[in-house]
Amino acid sequence: MQLFFLRHGIAVDHGAPGYETNDDARPLTDKGIKVVKRVARALDGRVQPDVILTSPLPRARQTADLVAAQLGAPVIETPLLGLGFSAGALAEALHLAADRVGGDGLRRVMLVGHEPSMSHTIGVLISGSPIGLDLPKTGLARVDVANETLHGANLVWLIPAGIWRGGKKKKQARQARP
Repeated sequence: MQLFFLRHGIAVDHGAPGYETNDDARPLTDKGIKVVKRVARALDGRVQPDVILTSPLPRARQTADLVAAQLGAPVIETPLLGLGFSAGALAEALHLAADRVGGDGLRRVMLVGHEPSMSHTIGVLISGSPIGLDLPKTGLARVDVANETLHGANLVWLIPAGIWRGGKKKKQARQARP
């Protein structure tokens, strides 16, 4: 099974006006929406999840919905992918998804959530403990596992957010062309 860990896009800053007392309610910024749409376009034809599981927090749900609109995948919201996400919660979420979308058909699952839980879970899957990984906003990692028991996990690739944003070096190189 292929697991795609996607961290939510750029959200309203912590403590921003209107979100001082409810950090969980922070949505994506306009720039965050733009970057997530760019990610979704880049993934189209390359990554085709059977289902997208997402945290219920607005910034993650918005990210999942934008990606799902481009890729045509169903979205399942679950508190299991919230701020306390872990390998144990992942196993439970995969069972939930399998029940909802038809059992044995899950081969590719995208997970949309938060840091540091996403990186911590990736580390636990591939090495048995956290490994110091930091998945940036709109960063994407692919981890392959043997099955829903999550054994035999292997980090296949990690795509940092700068790839999606077109990084400064890329812009400078384009400007330098005659």
